[in-house]
Amino acid sequence: MQIRDSIKAWRRNEDRRERVRGKATIAFAVMAAVVLFAVRNHHPYLIVFGVFCMLATIVWCFSSSSLPDANVAVFDDCLLWIAQDAKVPEFAKALIAIEVNEATQSARPYLFDKLYALDDRLAEQAFIDRVERGEGYRAIMTKRPPVDDESAGVANG
Repeated sequence: MQIRDSIKAWRRNEDRRERVRGKATIAFAVMAAVVLFAVRNHHPYLIVFGVFCMLATIVWCFSSSSLPDANVAVFDDCLLWIAQDAKVPEFAKALIAIEVNEATQSARPYLFDKLYALDDRLAEQAFIDRVERGEGYRAIMTKRPPVDDESAGVANG
C-alpha cells in the first residue's frame, strides 16, 4: 500500500497547488445562490438545475481526492513524487524505473495499472513476511496457552 499512499499524497499536493477545494467551494456557493434565487422566485427548473450542479460539485470534490483510473498514463510528477517518497521501498523504486524504461523504449505509456499491480505484489509479500515472522492472528492462535480439560468442562457445563 506504500505506492498507493504515495499516489494519494501526490494527488493531495496537486489539489493544494491547484486550489481545487477553493474552486469547488466557490462553485458550490454560486449554485447554492442559484437554488435560493430559484426557490424565492418559484422557478422549478432552476431549482432542479441548481441542486444537480451542487451535487456535481460535491462529486467533483470527492473525485479529486481519489486514486487515478488504472488506464490513465502515469504523470512524470507522480513518478518523481514516488521516487522521493521515503515510505516506498528502494527495490520498488528500482522496479518502477525498469518498467518505465521498458515502456519508454517500446513507445508505450506507463499506466497506473502497473503501479497498482506492483503495490498489490508488495502488500502480498509484506503479508507473507509477517506470517513467516509469526505476527498476526495466526501467530496469536499458535501462541495461545493450552486449555485445561477441567476448566473447559466447567465453562461448558
